[in-house]
Amino acid sequence: MISGVPKPPQSVIAEMFGQRLRQRRAMRKFTQLELSCQAGCTIAAISNYERGLVLPSLKTLLDLAVALDTDPGNLIRNLTPALPRIGRQAPGLAAPPRRGALHRVPVRN
Repeated sequence: MISGVPKPPQSVIAEMFGQRLRQRRAMRKFTQLELSCQAGCTIAAISNYERGLVLPSLKTLLDLAVALDTDPGNLIRNLTPALPRIGRQAPGLAAPPRRGALHRVPVRN
């Protein structure tokens, strides 16, 4: 969090994916170079995934899973970050209009 602003959900998911990818790579005792060669991508891409900077495409996700000898679901299962409950607002954000709420329009005579 920077200056009290929460991270967007996608960046949280990317970080969670990156941690999981790094753990799987360590379990297989692969270096980033070895994984990148097996998966057909660059070392920079592996580094960016592991640092949570970007998420891989579906094709790359499947290639990573094959290289790590795991089911792709093991890499992405339960990556949903905890979201605030409905009815609670993050500080500084205006509440969205209620569904079906009537808006008064001033009438001129």
